[in-house]
Amino acid sequence: MIDVEVGWMIVSSLSPLLFAVGAAGVFVRRSSLAMMAGILFMIFAAVLGLVGFDLRSALQGDAEASAGQALGVALVIVVAAQVIVAVVLLVARVRIAARKADASGVTPW
Repeated sequence: MIDVEVGWMIVSSLSPLLFAVGAAGVFVRRSSLAMMAGILFMIFAAVLGLVGFDLRSALQGDAEASAGQALGVALVIVVAAQVIVAVVLLVARVRIAARKADASGVTPW
């Protein structure tokens, strides 16, 4: 079992790295699906940071140590809603492109 202090250090060092990977995915890739994945990486990095600070506050004996976990769960719910909306928009975009391709005879991809 990992000690809480070591777990906090791992989480606090992994969160910025995950955020940087997500930001690179948003700025480097041009595909809307890859950009959405990068945004999800950044949001999950924020959730991981909240969990890390929650571990740190539990280590210090804070009475409200579960506040980070509650915010993390709320962010996961927001991410789930974002994924649903993004998938609907991507499917609509592909359908519009397919309709235009049928009318012109050129494939969009």
